[in-house]
Amino acid sequence: MMGHVGRRPAQKGRRYRFGGESKYHREWTLQEIRLLGTATDREVAQLVNRSKYAVSTYRLDHDIPAFNPRMPDWTEKELRLVGTMSDAALAAKLGRPFKGVRAKRQALKLPDPGARWHRWTPEEDALLKRYSDQEVAKLTGRNAHAAYCRRRQLGYFHSKAPEVTHIRWTKEQDAFLGTMSDARLASKLGRAVTSVKARRQLKRIHAFLPPN
Repeated sequence: MMGHVGRRPAQKGRRYRFGGESKYHREWTLQEIRLLGTATDREVAQLVNRSKYAVSTYRLDHDIPAFNPRMPDWTEKELRLVGTMSDAALAAKLGRPFKGVRAKRQALKLPDPGARWHRWTPEEDALLKRYSDQEVAKLTGRNAHAAYCRRRQLGYFHSKAPEVTHIRWTKEQDAFLGTMSDARLASKLGRAVTSVKARRQLKRIHAFLPPN
């Protein structure tokens, strides 16, 4: 008797929930099984009045492949659109699955226009020597701030002075960084103050502090 103290009396007929389905769920009918793999699990679940979890679990347990409709071959017109917009936008426009559009773009080795960041190519870097930040942004599909930051990272002058934008930093010039103020060094080397500051920060050199 002591062993039963504190226990709640058993409730007959109580039904437990597991994964959205009753533990004592109804058996699958042959008609329901034949629907598996002919549509998405969500669509089948609505047809047979079961949860998506129950449909997916039963299909996987019985090695039934997922629904994978045969998509038509890519046309020349569709291929020309790949890489001109984000994969999600193109998928919605063409009525193709997102993964299929992404796989095709990757197979063609095209950058993702929808990506928040991608590496600068040598061709894009060359544009920084010839055009303004706004013009580079339009040509590369980036924003003007990204072009400005890349220009500073490379130590280029603004495109208004194209005759000096191609000048690379030498080891001798790098040696002066941090030995005087950025403004004084810019005047000494004939570079912009922002270019000197960007180069110093790239080299992780502390700003010059005059002695007390």
